[in-house]
Amino acid sequence: MMTNEYKSKGIITGRIIPPIKAKGHLQMAIDLLLLEESIIRRIPYPTIRFYYWDGFCISVGKNQTEIPKRWHEIALKKKINIVRRPTGGSAVLHGGGITYSIVWPNAPIGRKRAYLESCQWIIKAFAELGQDLYFGKEVATLQNQNCFATSSNADLVDIHGNKRIGSAQLWRGGNLLQHGEILIDPNPHLWIEFFNENPPKKAPDFIPREGLDRLLCDFLQYTWPNLSWSSKKIDEKEITSAKKESNKYLIVDH
Repeated sequence: MMTNEYKSKGIITGRIIPPIKAKGHLQMAIDLLLLEESIIRRIPYPTIRFYYWDGFCISVGKNQTEIPKRWHEIALKKKINIVRRPTGGSAVLHGGGITYSIVWPNAPIGRKRAYLESCQWIIKAFAELGQDLYFGKEVATLQNQNCFATSSNADLVDIHGNKRIGSAQLWRGGNLLQHGEILIDPNPHLWIEFFNENPPKKAPDFIPREGLDRLLCDFLQYTWPNLSWSSKKIDEKEITSAKKESNKYLIVDH
């Protein structure tokens, strides 16, 4: 049975959660909570949210078992948290971009197809801004600990091959949680310190630094053409539940 918050004047709507800024381990707990709520309550339509990290943070994928010792040392020295994502992929240095998550019940079966369909709204939005994006062609691997060092068919690159958006997934019984990091202005000093390499180029100046999340939401119809959307904040009950679970995602706390 559909819950009332997913009905608006008889029109079935997906949920857009307004951006919040919080520590990385709480953000991860919120995302997994939303996935679990979607499964338990049988919410039939997607939930999407954008968020910002409270300070810089490294998130590592759920299958990324080897974390360099020097990362711990840098994180403690620079007061940077390291957290574990529930999704896969390699490490991402957050703080110079915007992150989104999608909870998609009954998503298209197959990792490649799901990435293809779930990114159409982003591709269209960036095209309208003046930057064409394409799926990467490299083989996904955990051999490189830096997510933005390679570009697989889970990622979006510009015409010059610069990776602009990295994505990762978690599947549970046909329900998808997808993370995406939209790189805007990576911090060159931290990037070199953690990854021993220069960061990707910053996004072109015509990509807005403020309000990008609102603009992107205008293009959700290109992935979900038959769905209307409504805004519903994270409520206190959801925050409280996520806080109780958040420490399990924390690897290094400054």
